[in-house]
Order: sequence, then C-alpha cells, then structure tokens
Amino acid sequence: MATELLTLPLLAKLLQRAEGTIRNDLCRKPDAVPVPFKLPGTRHLLWKLEDVEAWLTRHAEQAKAQAAAAKPSANAPKRRGRPRKSV
Repeated sequence: MATELLTLPLLAKLLQRAEGTIRNDLCRKPDAVPVPFKLPGTRHLLWKLEDVEAWLTRHAEQAKAQAAAAKPSANAPKRRGRPRKSV
C-alpha cells in the first residue's frame, strides 16, 4: 500500500498558496492547513495526499453550508442606507 507524500512546495502548489504562508499558518492558524507529519529521523514536514484531499473536501462542504446559511430570506425587505446606531 503506497501512499503519495507531499512536500511543502507540492502542497503549496496544490493549495495555490505561498510556501511562507503555509509555514506561518502552521504556527498561527493550524486549522488553515492540513495536519502535517514528520518521518522519524527527518526534519521535513510531509502531508499524505489522501489526508489533504479529505481536508479540502471537508472545508468545501463547510463553505457551502456557510454560504447557504448566509443567504438572506426572500421575504425580508432590504434596508437602504447607513444602519442606525440603535441597530
């Protein structure tokens, strides 16, 4: 059972993000990137392709759910102008 492993440059290309952004997110916002692992005796971060694909699928489903919840109802009138301080 061979599992394809992704290095940081490959993950950055797959997610279309800069390598530096991924490194920063690992420390600052760990939920913004898939969970990495290290092989014993190495310092390189690696990601399993199947874990990355599952992470992408999970976040795509969450984005769809948030977009559906954020849609205003058709019956609610749209307010025009600047909101009042009391709102």
